[in-house]
Amino acid sequence: MCKIFINNVPVFLTTSTTDLPPQTRQCPQLSYHHAKDLFDIIRYIENNSTELKTVFVIGNNQESVQQDFFSHYHLVHSAGGIVFNHNNQVLLINRNNHWDLPKGKMEANETFTQTALREVEEETGIGNLSIVSPIILDHNNANVTYHTYYEKNKRILKITHWYKMLCQQHTPEDLRPQLEEGITEVAWIDQTKVTDNFYLDNSYGSIKDVLLSSIG
Repeated sequence: MCKIFINNVPVFLTTSTTDLPPQTRQCPQLSYHHAKDLFDIIRYIENNSTELKTVFVIGNNQESVQQDFFSHYHLVHSAGGIVFNHNNQVLLINRNNHWDLPKGKMEANETFTQTALREVEEETGIGNLSIVSPIILDHNNANVTYHTYYEKNKRILKITHWYKMLCQQHTPEDLRPQLEEGITEVAWIDQTKVTDNFYLDNSYGSIKDVLLSSIG
């Protein structure tokens, strides 16, 4: 099963209805047989996202349903991280009035870890970073989230690779939000507060998944 966010609605690509919750208007189970049918489903979700809570898209083969879905988007790879310090705090940013984690697009000849470290430093001002481990987000031991958006009239599917990081040393002066990226605040938040509704309710679905997988 693959989880993708469309307009912040979690969409699960799967091959079976076994163990799925009961189907309702807000949580539909939508089957398809051809890639063109899947495009109609994508548009339905986009147009009704304010009314939907969860969507299950059911195909005949897991690999093909993902390929069919991806074929309707321009794919963008990015990487980012959740940064911890020795004071049991987590680094959050506020981007466009949402609590978020630093991340960004890969540049030519970069690895995912290089992108993650660069983007965290650029968006927050924090250096002295080391990667501890990938953040495992699903049963396939993958460290990625998927979400979609529009850019220049194109449907974009962003595939973000996530890493847990440690900041060895920092001062308050190190925190410098990257204003040109819409970031207005960078803050160290106590781990016990990060999963409070104040932060989760003002975040994105994919970011919630990363936070809950890292902190629980």
